[in-house]
Amino acid sequence: MRRIVILAVMAALASAAPARGQSESQPSAAEPAAEATAELGINAKLGTGVEERELVGEGNTLHVDDTAYLWMRITGGPADSVTVTWSIDEHTYDVELAVGAVSWRTWSSKKLWKAGDWTVEVRDADGTSLYRNGFSVTPR
Repeated sequence: MRRIVILAVMAALASAAPARGQSESQPSAAEPAAEATAELGINAKLGTGVEERELVGEGNTLHVDDTAYLWMRITGGPADSVTVTWSIDEHTYDVELAVGAVSWRTWSSKKLWKAGDWTVEVRDADGTSLYRNGFSVTPR
């Protein structure tokens, strides 16, 4: 009985959604960790949500008060981390995310509080840019 309770608690914790404005990292299904390779690769997409570890609402035009999600599949890991930087004008917001396997899915989110031209950039631990995208935020 005790084992069932422990497994139930572990399952509940694993499925818990991140708090608003936080990011979550998840390993790709059934992919073991391996030695790091010389270079990380990235496939990234911008959208309005993540469901079942996949991006929804993909697009480059969002609205004020939307939450933007940058979904990524990072290959070539594991690595110490990547840093996602959301920016508009002189405002920048950094989020550090762990990369724990050869192929790793993760995402970062940002509440879009201002209309204008935003950018989102992903850099490795050495500061090398892996991905950069500009997107528009319009009033509702």
